[in-house]
Amino acid sequence: MIDIDDWDNVNWTNGEEYRALVGYTGQLFIKASDISIDMGEYRFNGNSGAHSVMIANQTDVELIGGEYFNAGIGVYVKQQPELDIDDRAYSGLTVKNAVTHHCTIGIKGFGSDIKIIGNQGRKHMDDGIWIRGDNAVIEYCNISDIDLGDMGGDCIQFDQSNNFRVHHCHLDHSNFATKQCIMGGYEGEGGVIEDNYMIGGKNVLYLGNNNMVARRNTIIPIAGTDRLIDITDVDGILTEDNYIVTKGRTPVFMYNSTNVINRNIVV
Repeated sequence: MIDIDDWDNVNWTNGEEYRALVGYTGQLFIKASDISIDMGEYRFNGNSGAHSVMIANQTDVELIGGEYFNAGIGVYVKQQPELDIDDRAYSGLTVKNAVTHHCTIGIKGFGSDIKIIGNQGRKHMDDGIWIRGDNAVIEYCNISDIDLGDMGGDCIQFDQSNNFRVHHCHLDHSNFATKQCIMGGYEGEGGVIEDNYMIGGKNVLYLGNNNMVARRNTIIPIAGTDRLIDITDVDGILTEDNYIVTKGRTPVFMYNSTNVINRNIVV
């Protein structure tokens, strides 16, 4: 790994130059749209600051690789100022094959069409990934050791988000029986959660949007787990072909009996 010491002037191989946000130490501020940046083996130490890397008010940025740690937020996709939920100007961020650790939140994103692919997140004080926006995709990620600060952290949390998809992720919340492996939205519509391995949390999987699908997931409790699949007071939920280890618990808890449970394997 390579440590970056000069945060004021960093030149990347594509010739673009990025500077630290004025007045902040140990933070990189990406100020370009329509660009792919290969971070390689660079390590971004936030020096206990607000974030390691921030991408603000840009579109279609691809961030590949890198290690982001010791910060409030490892990678922060932000609108300046933060816009109303119905005025999301940012779109098209991809974070791929990155590592975040020892942050409050590993990756936090505002905006539509965010993709998080193949990332490793561990030892965060709060959430591994936090998203507010539409059409997000999180895939092939590995997140563990979450909520070390007892802040109510999830491996993945969607906040007022529509039509997201999470698949082929390994989500381990077995260190504490708090919150969820996936906080599947609230005040939103749609979402697909499929082919994931989830263990631990107070509730392993929480479905809080209308019209969601949860299928082919492996769901395993720990000693302090309360609910395995927790469906809040929403409609149009389909849970099917999940492998659920109950250890004496109700496999699916529903407030609304109109939702559909199909072909789940319960052991």
